[in-house]
Amino acid sequence: MAGKQEGESRPTKAIEMMEPTDKDKADTGENRGLRVTCGSTDVKTFFYR
Repeated sequence: MAGKQEGESRPTKAIEMMEPTDKDKADTGENRGLRVTCGSTDVKTFFYR
């Protein structure tokens, strides 16, 4: 039985809560190598390494 998703996943919340002073975050799962950084204007940038 398909149910509705309640809220957002933890990684999504972690990215939304990032601040410019935080270190880059990296994905360890299916998208290994994907990184996200938060710029001084609070813009999130995704990149592969």
